Amino acid sequence: VSFRLPGDSTLDDTAADLAAAGRPVIRIELESMEALCGELFTWELATAVAGHVMGINPFDQPDVESAKASAREMMTLYRQQGTLPQVDAVPVAAGIHAHGTATGGSLAEAVESVTAGISPSGYISLHAYVTPTAETDRQLAILREALGKRYRVPVTAGYGPRFLHSTGQLHKGDAGSGRFIQLISESRPDITIPDLFGSPSGGMTFGILKKAQALGDFKALDKAGRRVLGLTFGPDAPRHIDQIIEAVSCIAPAHKR
Repeated sequence: VSFRLPGDSTLDDTAADLAAAGRPVIRIELESMEALCGELFTWELATAVAGHVMGINPFDQPDVESAKASAREMMTLYRQQGTLPQVDAVPVAAGIHAHGTATGGSLAEAVESVTAGISPSGYISLHAYVTPTAETDRQLAILREALGKRYRVPVTAGYGPRFLHSTGQLHKGDAGSGRFIQLISESRPDITIPDLFGSPSGGMTFGILKKAQALGDFKALDKAGRRVLGLTFGPDAPRHIDQIIEAVSCIAPAHKR
């Protein structure tokens, strides 16, 4: 669905590419930015109606709850053991480790391990557990475009853990056509979460909470039979996302294979 203001052609090429690939594309021209508020209500109502027609409850989110339960399990282990569960990660580039479906020795091969054989009706979803900045916004957009061109499928992106409450149900409760790449950076500086209001001390930091939620969602995706790749790296997220963009650019486009 492409929204545009009068005279805005920013998304025209993307919409045309999707339409040419056989995807259903809806173009909506808004009279003003304020009209977007009405569209939010329209699509919320459309979701409820579509859910009724499909025979599902659009107000239920069992797969969102499954990720929360996994995250709570990770945090309980951290409180008991002082560390989060370790994953079998392998180095795939300078400063980047991969876990999950990764089988190759390089970063490009790791990406290919999760995206290979993706259905033409599938999609790729980037889960960015990194600090949101204008720079990371720009780089995630570049990475989305690079993946879209290589695999000719839609690519979504969201900052974790906040995306879990909006699209987490789709990822784990749909027909299973998605492929998922987690981008998880170290938090610097990290901030303690007080155990008591007003107290400067606590047994957990926001960085640990972020990792726990990433691991919890990874477990929930894997349990749902989804293919998911985790890429972990240091606090300089922009530099490492650049490495991933470069690796994706080395993968032959899907229509040339």
